[in-house]
Amino acid sequence: RMALVADGRFDATVTLSQKNDWDIAAGILIVEEAGGVATHLDGSAIILNQTSTLHPDLVIANRVLHEEIIERLKV
Repeated sequence: RMALVADGRFDATVTLSQKNDWDIAAGILIVEEAGGVATHLDGSAIILNQTSTLHPDLVIANRVLHEEIIERLKV
């Protein structure tokens, strides 16, 4: 799904289930190199290679929609 965002075929993808560094690292690189944005649901940066490799959620989108998606997903 991240590659589809990078390619422009998807506007965004959101996951609310935990992912490990090794599940998302390549996809994040591809999205960011294509000009997209990858953050956590609260808009914070995804930092890899920490003590815990788990990430609780992800929002991957193009630069135009990313901020709006974050705002709409706020509870």
